[in-house]
Amino acid sequence: MKLTGKIALITNVSEFMGPAITEEFCREGAAVALHDRDDAAAKPLAAIAAGLGRDALVLGGDLTRPAEADRVVDAVVAESTHGQPHRARDGHPVARHDVAAAR
Repeated sequence: MKLTGKIALITNVSEFMGPAITEEFCREGAAVALHDRDDAAAKPLAAIAAGLGRDALVLGGDLTRPAEADRVVDAVVAESTHGQPHRARDGHPVARHDVAAAR
């Protein structure tokens, strides 16, 4: 399992390849953060994740709105780090503006 201990944010999860991507990430060991504009659309995919023994965080919101995108990213970071500062692979803390600048 290549992704054990990781959390993957999958956006627009109810459309296109979202279900297949969710299943594959879960099979590889990842917990998943499932986003869709309407969080109710992501809930069935959380059941798929649970059936594969993986945790799922369901998030809704319009990612074209910066405040909503920030809220989604903040929720995933908080979930994946248990509220601790996120660290890049080189060990340096990742500041909030670094996440926003990556968009």
